[in-house]
Amino acid sequence: MVSVMLDTSFLITLHDRKRPHHETALAYWRWFEENDVHLYLSSIVVSEYCVKGRVEELPLEDGLPLPFTMRHATKSAKFFAHVHRAKGSKRDAVKDDLKIIAQAHCEGCEKLLTDDVNTMASHARQLHAAGLCSTETLTLSEGFDAALLRPDRQRELRLEE
Repeated sequence: MVSVMLDTSFLITLHDRKRPHHETALAYWRWFEENDVHLYLSSIVVSEYCVKGRVEELPLEDGLPLPFTMRHATKSAKFFAHVHRAKGSKRDAVKDDLKIIAQAHCEGCEKLLTDDVNTMASHARQLHAAGLCSTETLTLSEGFDAALLRPDRQRELRLEE
């Protein structure tokens, strides 16, 4: 069973048909519904989403609510120190992204699904490459690929009829 942390940008894209990667978000969501997936929904993601959206729009019944804990806080501080040294970034949004990445790592989430290539995916991949974070990042801009969600990464064989 694969475990996936959902990022705010994924949820926004899933609910907004006008966003460029809406169909990809839908494809992932359908796959989640058809397969045995542990979905994690961070309290930080809920907070970010509710700035413009409503909590009733979120798939709370499908996800495991994840509060931000002391363990997550200390890990996100280490992640921030690493990213700050590398890029000198101090933006609050970056801090929230790093908190979500820390939650995913601490909870053993195998995947982080986002539509934010510039900050969330960039920082998560930087931390993964440095060996600090075990969670792999998937971005909607790369399209839907069920093989990335399978432990063996096997693709489906499609035979022509």
